[in-house]
Amino acid sequence: ARIIVYPQDGPDEDHRGEIIGFLNDGFNSGWVDPGLSIVSFGTREDFNPQGVTLGRITWEDGGYSHQCWESEDLRWLYSNDETSAALNSTWQCIDISDLDNAFLGEQQSNGRTATNHNVFVHGETLFAANYKDGVRVLAADGNTLEEIASFDTFPGTSSSGYQGCWGVDPFLPSGTILASDM
Repeated sequence: ARIIVYPQDGPDEDHRGEIIGFLNDGFNSGWVDPGLSIVSFGTREDFNPQGVTLGRITWEDGGYSHQCWESEDLRWLYSNDETSAALNSTWQCIDISDLDNAFLGEQQSNGRTATNHNVFVHGETLFAANYKDGVRVLAADGNTLEEIASFDTFPGTSSSGYQGCWGVDPFLPSGTILASDM
């Protein structure tokens, strides 16, 4: 789950000030009908722990919807599917400019089989941990992702599996990017 307090200058005027959850989910422990639910939990003053589902997005060839991060302008959400039937290195671009009518844009893959994991957006760049492929760096321009750099932290194989880069942190004030391997 990615939980934010929707800012007062966010593009969706109807939900400003609300606690919004972007919940990567699925049924049967996440393996059936994987996708993303968008839920409003009310405001700090009028919190609703049950939440109200604003919408749910699914995608073809879904395997296990894992984690997501929003663009800084809150118009796009980038999600990853750890075990997509198409390819394991798959990201979904979801238009969230209207939270009640969010929709799936492009579903993109870098064509590699390494399992992807956590994604974070800093500026207009998406940083992805890709287990045996290490860190993948993608230019994030709305509905388009383009890989622009990478650093392999687990040389020797790029197969699927859960060894290698688990997480990446691009938020240090120095600009240093941290990657952690399992």
